[in-house]
Amino acid sequence: MFEARPIDTSVFAEARSRGLDPVMARIIAGRITRKESLDSILNPQLKNVAPPSILKDIKKATDRLRLAISDGEDIGVLTDYDADGLTSHAVITHALNRFGVSEKHIS
Repeated sequence: MFEARPIDTSVFAEARSRGLDPVMARIIAGRITRKESLDSILNPQLKNVAPPSILKDIKKATDRLRLAISDGEDIGVLTDYDADGLTSHAVITHALNRFGVSEKHIS
């Protein structure tokens, strides 16, 4: 059974007043709870991106990745098969290539 997510009506109204169609306004109003957050979605800026350091065990992951790259190990890249997963896979693979990892070592 499908159940619609509750929305913040003030966010919905603000999104509509900024020209978003009702579907987009409803999606956004179901995900954020303050009108102030709307700017971060409609006008994203790099300064608002959370730092990678907030990710649990990021230091362990980067240390392990550095070791794999320096030792020429194979590196597996596992992502979802949806749009953001495929995009993530492409970005990660491209970054590994830029760090000198050949395609034959990426699976």
